[in-house]
Amino acid sequence: MTHPACRLHEVGARGGLTDERRSFREKLRMVAAERFAQDDENAVIAQDRRNNQGLWTGS
Repeated sequence: MTHPACRLHEVGARGGLTDERRSFREKLRMVAAERFAQDDENAVIAQDRRNNQGLWTGS
């Protein structure tokens, strides 16, 4: 098991996010981009994201 201090250094060297979290955020960006391409309003996309988190993340 990696010592916690070593893990913090690894994460910090890559901008503060783990690979898993970066992948998660990229998926969210792609879903939002698809919605923008469909001319959905920014406020509607944000509200849907807050209300339907599982739909956005595949959970």
